[in-house]
Amino acid sequence: MKWFVRLLIALGLLILTMFITGSTIPKEHTATATVTFTSSREEVWAVLADFQTWPSWRSDLNEIKPGNNSFSEVNKDGEVVDYRIEDFTAPERIITRITTADLPYGGSWTYELSPSGNGCSLTITENGEVYNPMFRFMSKYMFGHTATMDQYLADLKKRIQ
Repeated sequence: MKWFVRLLIALGLLILTMFITGSTIPKEHTATATVTFTSSREEVWAVLADFQTWPSWRSDLNEIKPGNNSFSEVNKDGEVVDYRIEDFTAPERIITRITTADLPYGGSWTYELSPSGNGCSLTITENGEVYNPMFRFMSKYMFGHTATMDQYLADLKKRIQ
């Protein structure tokens, strides 16, 4: 029985440490991920800008629901996240911002395509906010701020090349 009490105390201390550490991490962060394609900027733009086809190549996505300068993503777990399109400058830049209010996170992604040799580079910059201290701790130390961007870029690279 003592081992069980000690385990509960250790878990409690771990959770408290995670909460305190998460409370010291700023709510806002900026993270960037880049990938280079051998395809032209126009070819990559055609895939990137066609939100309706994203579920066919994104491993985390079930459905896109289009709106007027907005869209909603429905992920594999059925969770819905709403986005507003703040900039759509072909074939260079798209900026999307989360508009769902009750999430533990928010912010924007800026997708920037630039020529690179015979192909192009896509850089995604996340200007994110993580509101809950526990989620902030996990986002920074367990998942990493670029985890979602890295998966998105890996899926896109599979789709294009």
